[in-house]
Amino acid sequence: MTKNNAFFKTWVSNAHRYINPLAESESRLDLLKNQQFIDLMERAPCVVFIINHATSRYEFFSKNVKAEMGYTAEEMLEGGVALGMSVIDESHHEPMGKYIIPNMFTYFSDFAERKELKKVKVAYNFKFRRKDGQVRWTLHQMSVIETDESGGPLLSMVFMSDVTALKKDDRLDFSISKLNDEGFYDPIFTTSYPDDQPSTLTLREWDIVSLINSGKTSAEMAEKLFLSEHTVKNHRKNILRKFEASNTAHLLDICRRKGIL
Repeated sequence: MTKNNAFFKTWVSNAHRYINPLAESESRLDLLKNQQFIDLMERAPCVVFIINHATSRYEFFSKNVKAEMGYTAEEMLEGGVALGMSVIDESHHEPMGKYIIPNMFTYFSDFAERKELKKVKVAYNFKFRRKDGQVRWTLHQMSVIETDESGGPLLSMVFMSDVTALKKDDRLDFSISKLNDEGFYDPIFTTSYPDDQPSTLTLREWDIVSLINSGKTSAEMAEKLFLSEHTVKNHRKNILRKFEASNTAHLLDICRRKGIL
């Protein structure tokens, strides 16, 4: 087995952990039959593609991918996610395989349970090798656009942009955001690899931190989240310990510096 095949298995094992194995694998998206949509994507300033998590293949790839990756849309569709994973620079296999992919699918699962999966946006950047061997930086912004019968992620749309000119360091950045009632995305978790303190908030902990930032008391949080006040206080203690914060003000300062608030 090649290293690329082993890395691809990391994606498959995580993707299939949170999806019904009997899910329909064919896209039911009408937009893929809409020529106006396809024409618009061909003229977009970024590459657009759709991943089928059940099959680990691509349902769609905009033809402008050749300018960015050197591969044609037909080659990407034929090669599937295995080809997409194979171009990731080997220096980023570890953070992608150990942190980003597992964290992404864990959050997908948590939001699926809340019936809010389509409100999630994942963003991450990494180095990849074009077909001609050039090493470039790319930013992926991913959102689930279709779920399977059990609520798990089936299809995700990804916007891919070359950010080589913007990257000033060699760190791989990663964030999870949720769409709020005002139509904006609130960051839930953001970090970079390597990171001296890669702390991840659970969704419940993010709820608590957001309410702390809003000035809510533990009693008010308990009422809003349908928890006991004792449970809320335990969450607060655990969050302080996780971020090694001395008090609430210190915690909020850390969260702001990490981009969580």
